[in-house]
Amino acid sequence: MWGLGAGITVDKNTEIDLAWSMLHTKFTAPANTSCNMNCTDLFNMIYNPYAGLDVTAGMKLDYVGFSIRKKF
Repeated sequence: MWGLGAGITVDKNTEIDLAWSMLHTKFTAPANTSCNMNCTDLFNMIYNPYAGLDVTAGMKLDYVGFSIRKKF
């Protein structure tokens, strides 16, 4: 995860904040390595949705934030 942020005070009552972050991840489980996901045990049918299969998953998350705060 990487992120960057900055804030600026415009006047004594106003502040502006900016933020940016990104998260990239990847997961791989070869066949028959996890009995919660892909093992070939006959008695583990219900909680084993990908029996005997290689499983690969990934996620990409990009975020931009902007806020203005004003005292009153």
